Amino acid sequence: MHGFITSGWCLSTANDCQEGEWSCKDGKRCINYRYVCDGYLHCTDGSDEESTLCESWDEPCGENLWRCHNRHCISVDKVCDKWFHCQDRFIGSSDEDVELCSTWVCSEGSLPCSGNNKSICVRPEMICDGSCTCDDCLDETDCEQWTCADGFWKCNDSVTCIEVKYVCDSGYHRSPTKRCPDLSDEAPNICQTWTCPEGYWRYQCESQLASACVADKYMCNSGPPSCTDISYLKSCQNWTCSHHTCSDNFCVPPKDICDGYKHCADGSDEANCEDWECLPDYWKCADNTRCISSDSVCNRWKHCR
Repeated sequence: MHGFITSGWCLSTANDCQEGEWSCKDGKRCINYRYVCDGYLHCTDGSDEESTLCESWDEPCGENLWRCHNRHCISVDKVCDKWFHCQDRFIGSSDEDVELCSTWVCSEGSLPCSGNNKSICVRPEMICDGSCTCDDCLDETDCEQWTCADGFWKCNDSVTCIEVKYVCDSGYHRSPTKRCPDLSDEAPNICQTWTCPEGYWRYQCESQLASACVADKYMCNSGPPSCTDISYLKSCQNWTCSHHTCSDNFCVPPKDICDGYKHCADGSDEANCEDWECLPDYWKCADNTRCISSDSVCNRWKHCR
């Protein structure tokens, strides 16, 4: 059992209980249902982790979700997919339990196969991605007939599917598994007419025949290069940043402003944070100097100073 978790943002008094919250036995506090029987004490009286309660606790996670043994919820299409998502065992993970996976029915669109002496469900985005998930490589067989999942693009080899965001991005910062084996995702005849996805900007790299798709967040900042010659950084004197501009004309995307780390050489992206309004799904620390992702709030790790 882990120690008592204290956080005014995560918990509320019993008088303020809302739908989806559970009242501690002493009536002093309400906690979210997902914190009940999760292995951590959230109630001051420890009632949320009582063995008699947890033995019968079976609050559903929600539609298309599955509850791990540690009470966390994961997407059902991640159960028995060969990856440890629950991470609730010293060795292994309850979502990859051999007994569970021997009878698990794969989600629609997933490919059932075998591996490591158990059944495996290969998610659509992992089928024909150039890397075998099944022991017998069934997921990389007959890929000529396979239709890539939404958000993926089929290489000219008619076999491999890669994410659309990696097409015509110059491939400079990508691992081989995220590009086409035949490099057709960077072919000039493709990229000359390729429509960059939302959030990307078309730029003509000086050393390349075709233009590349540069993510808005990487234009004139220190992100991964999208032109092998980084020529897209030469136009920064004339580039208008959508948010914060450093003294050297580099841009800082909103998520990196007031995040506790200096992205500008002059540190200006971490100045006047008291007046900075955090992005949706971000939360401002009590000292008003840092914005953190809402996923980082009440996750038992300290992110605020």
